[in-house]
Amino acid sequence: MAVESQAFDKLMQAMIYRTVLLFVTLIVVLAAAVKFIGDGVLWASPHHVGNAMPKIDDETLRQRYEKAKADWDERQKENRARQRREKAQADARRKTIIGEMVLHHVQQNPHERERLMTRLDSFLEDARDRALFDLSPKLEPPASAPPAAPPFPTNTPRP
Repeated sequence: MAVESQAFDKLMQAMIYRTVLLFVTLIVVLAAAVKFIGDGVLWASPHHVGNAMPKIDDETLRQRYEKAKADWDERQKENRARQRREKAQADARRKTIIGEMVLHHVQQNPHERERLMTRLDSFLEDARDRALFDLSPKLEPPASAPPAAPPFPTNTPRP
């Protein structure tokens, strides 16, 4: 019988402990709710009673619209600039990869080097670009003579 009595006492102590814990939790929640209500969170503050939204004049609305539009235009401009930059970077990356492939091909096939140099010689015009490939600068073609004047004026009346 003593064992049953001890088990019953332990059960009662656990129930009392849980009940006290429940009441303490309930008191804390109620205190928070009272503070929440007291801060005016659940209801509008007294100066808004009867007029939930303060009125905004036309000038303020116009200024807000212009600011929002300017911000939108600035974001669009930044997006377009970013897209142009990304496109240029991708283009540069493609050119680099193609160049690496051609250089690898030329290193694997020495007879292709002469063909590549011939093509570069005919393609490159700028002296700085030609110097990168140890090509001599292209000679400027001689300036052509100005066109000859017509043998006789075309706007003079004939006799």
